[in-house]
Amino acid sequence: MSAQPTEQPADLRVHAFPRTIDAVREAIPDSGERARFLEQVLAAPVDQVEQMVLARWYELMLAKVPGAEIRLADARQGINLVPLPEPKLVGEE
Repeated sequence: MSAQPTEQPADLRVHAFPRTIDAVREAIPDSGERARFLEQVLAAPVDQVEQMVLARWYELMLAKVPGAEIRLADARQGINLVPLPEPKLVGEE
């Protein structure tokens, strides 16, 4: 038997960040989007802020799943329809 190199599977663990306005804002890659997010949060009624932050947090977390962007584009076109793997948080077994 010989030892053959094998390709390692992609690490599907997603590093979580706090669900706070500042943490979510900092996780948004585009500076213009960060500014818009903060404007929307500051303009929103108090009872809607938590839901807005949570929705953006989920969006940013899902964007970290390997291949999510390609799969989302495929889903929008109705091709290669397969479920995304469940995000696994670091430290989660």
